[in-house]
Amino acid sequence: MESYYYIKNARADYEYLLKKFSSYSPTLRTGNYDFVYLSRYNDKQLLKLYNDYALARYQKENDEIEVFLKVLRWSHEILLYDKQKNYIGTENATNIIEHCKREKVTVNCRQHAIVLTEALLSMGYEARLVCCLPIDVLPYDSHAITAVYSHKLDKWIALDPARNCCFLNQEGEMLSVSEIRQCLIRNDKIYFKYLHRFIKMNSNSKLVQFDDDWYLDYLYKNLFRFYCSRTNGTTDKIPQYFYHLVPTGYSEVNNERVFCYENFSNKTIRNTDDLEMFWEKPIYKTKEKNCDFKTYI
Repeated sequence: MESYYYIKNARADYEYLLKKFSSYSPTLRTGNYDFVYLSRYNDKQLLKLYNDYALARYQKENDEIEVFLKVLRWSHEILLYDKQKNYIGTENATNIIEHCKREKVTVNCRQHAIVLTEALLSMGYEARLVCCLPIDVLPYDSHAITAVYSHKLDKWIALDPARNCCFLNQEGEMLSVSEIRQCLIRNDKIYFKYLHRFIKMNSNSKLVQFDDDWYLDYLYKNLFRFYCSRTNGTTDKIPQYFYHLVPTGYSEVNNERVFCYENFSNKTIRNTDDLEMFWEKPIYKTKEKNCDFKTYI
């Protein structure tokens, strides 16, 4: 529980930093960031996930948003146990689900988000695993959620499978990750729509329920910068190439905004402060049923 109290006590500091680094600067570009979204038609592991867990049953819903919320609840509940033991191994939705069932344990936020993201991708929706980071260069704690593109709303919406909730503004509209960040900066009210209340094990192995105020503190801390994979599919199979969105002024060299490539742990990360490009509307959507798997993952 040490981190619980640390985050609450540091709320004012993280709020100040979020407001200080509130803006992004458009950067000249020659094209888009070529985000790719695979599905069951071109990713064999996503096809297996789709079939093994009968995800087609959720697509009987006529309303796209209802599909998202039902899959969100499924992804949370299939991993819901009263002890936590994170999966160590090849990270993909199937392995994580099997680990939880076998060990009777739940997992961390990243592994929750992997399951939801891959499930939505398998169903043909454009979804991303979004890593949410604090200002700290070496964060000891961060958060991960899922962003899925709603063609009905013509926007990205944020889903938190670890807490089994989505985010609403004062008008009851679903929020994207960037909209949540702006609400925090403006001190606008954020409402959490829970599909059922979140529970988590603490160090004494007792069930506790985190309150919404704590979650707001957590968001102030972790919605400073973000990174996503360029290719979205089965997590352990995709190329390790990521885009890292940072606010203007966070990363500067020679007093100029830069695109910086850093290679570590077999990953390439491209830094950017172009908000619109990072959250661009999906343009690659491969759903053909006759795709040749040999040319894909």
